[in-house]
Amino acid sequence: MASLRDSRPILTVLSSATATLGAVTEQPAARPRAATVAVIALCVSSALVVSLSTATWPGVDPVTEVISDYAYHGWAAPAFIAAVLLLAAGGVAAVASMPHRRATRVLVAVWAAAAVGCAVFRTNPEVGEHLLTGEIHRAAGAVLLTAMPVAAWLLAPASAKASTLRSLAALTLAMAAVFAISQVGPIALERLQGLLERAALGAEVALLLVVATVAPTTRSTHPQPVAETTGTSR
Repeated sequence: MASLRDSRPILTVLSSATATLGAVTEQPAARPRAATVAVIALCVSSALVVSLSTATWPGVDPVTEVISDYAYHGWAAPAFIAAVLLLAAGGVAAVASMPHRRATRVLVAVWAAAAVGCAVFRTNPEVGEHLLTGEIHRAAGAVLLTAMPVAAWLLAPASAKASTLRSLAALTLAMAAVFAISQVGPIALERLQGLLERAALGAEVALLLVVATVAPTTRSTHPQPVAETTGTSR
């Protein structure tokens, strides 16, 4: 059963993510390093998920079974947790590499905490079961797929590729909506849950890679200087 102790890592990540984003905001020179960390973490996370998809076949069918099911397959469990934590680290670093506002910072901190929640609380072991830990996991997963696209939309004005960011954010939300429908909707979609979830997460990773690799606008990195008036000394 879930307990308050189980939630401590989530609260720690929430606090750490907020502090990290705030610190980098105050030190723009650190943004290129944050972008590098983001790309590495996101690529390794994606590689782990792809490796799990092939190494656990046919035990876990990537078309019908969600990524969270790896938590119930022995050696795959720590690899799944590592992939989720790397995704969280990569997302925070990606946003830290861009100028952002406080509202974006809060959204990203909540998103990172939700990612850790997905790792700490395992999904329901069987279809039809509704354990507390499983329901917490599902709620965290919903935040994981929706908070970051909204944050990226808020980031768009500071990016040189604002339209690309908005398009990817909209695509990620659309894919997340289709996946959500598959949880309660027609059998045809239910049989594609694993594929739909992986597509939504893939869109989110692509979104984060764009955030990390596309330079901010010149206006956001170099504010226009305020004109000075000079008097004539006599």
